[in-house]
Amino acid sequence: MGISTAVSGQAATGVSAQSLAGDWEYVINPPMKLVLHLRVDASGALAGTVETPDTPPKQIQLANFKITGTMLSYTMSSQPGTVHEVVSADGTKMLGPFMWTRVGTAGAAPAAAAAPFAPLAQIAGDWVTAGGGASAQLLRLRLNADGALTGTIDTPEPMAQRLQLGNVQVSGRTLSYIMPDGHHTFRGSFSVDGKTVTATGQSTVDMTWQRARSAAQAAAQEAADAAKPSNGDWSGVANYTANFPGLPPSQGAETFLLHFRSNPASCAMRLVGDERNNDVPCQMTSTGNSVHIENVVGYGATFIGTISADGNHLAGAWTMGSYLHWTGPVQIDFKRVAPASH
Repeated sequence: MGISTAVSGQAATGVSAQSLAGDWEYVINPPMKLVLHLRVDASGALAGTVETPDTPPKQIQLANFKITGTMLSYTMSSQPGTVHEVVSADGTKMLGPFMWTRVGTAGAAPAAAAAPFAPLAQIAGDWVTAGGGASAQLLRLRLNADGALTGTIDTPEPMAQRLQLGNVQVSGRTLSYIMPDGHHTFRGSFSVDGKTVTATGQSTVDMTWQRARSAAQAAAQEAADAAKPSNGDWSGVANYTANFPGLPPSQGAETFLLHFRSNPASCAMRLVGDERNNDVPCQMTSTGNSVHIENVVGYGATFIGTISADGNHLAGAWTMGSYLHWTGPVQIDFKRVAPASH
């Protein structure tokens, strides 16, 4: 199943999202067949899935629908590229890689989506992957100005990043969204108490989410995180002594840049003058004016420090990984070089 070439044929009239809605079949080898389910969503655009002949059947999510004249194009979550189909003049077939044949009524009205099992305002908030912990991912569901759900996922490792989700929907007890790659789709079922969402067999992403905070609690948490005095960029010089086996002690100086952010929560370090000239991730916790860096990837470094009353100095003990043979912790006075941001 790949990208088809344009197929010439008699022009069809009245090709629209509504005229294509319904069910279509492509017989692979009797009785095996694929079934294309097309519907019109609330915005009037096409949405759909392809049902495979697996046991039990699997649903392949479709996206990026476009109608140009008599041609329908879309992408499939199971493969790269774009599929092109040409609608026949009588609207009963599509000429392309699948040779779809209509088995429903032309222009069939889509089934109405079930109402959410709970108000969207109650579903909005923060959800974390099962088990939680420092490596947990965070699903942020928010209500936009139109009262619709939007979503992002924060991933903490190896470098913190925020991923934008598409088409976030709640139908009945089902939560669905499209991953940033535009191909994979999550479909999960809410538990009876509404505190857990577990991927169903129709999901191409295996994930379980657990309720962490309500929308109000999430907003309060973000405000508290944004106010942390550690947020911002810091620069400091480490004057060290190294004692490599078989060599006399040597002294040197290294300049470190630290980047702390709260939304999403992240920690990164750069060694100034390193030819790689890139940031490496670290794990950081801060409580009040105390900062603890647990690990700097690739350097095995740790740091315990305190922010000054004026918020412009972060002083403490830096310990480098043992393979660099520093003789012990080094005192560093980091100076703020960029204001707090989130």
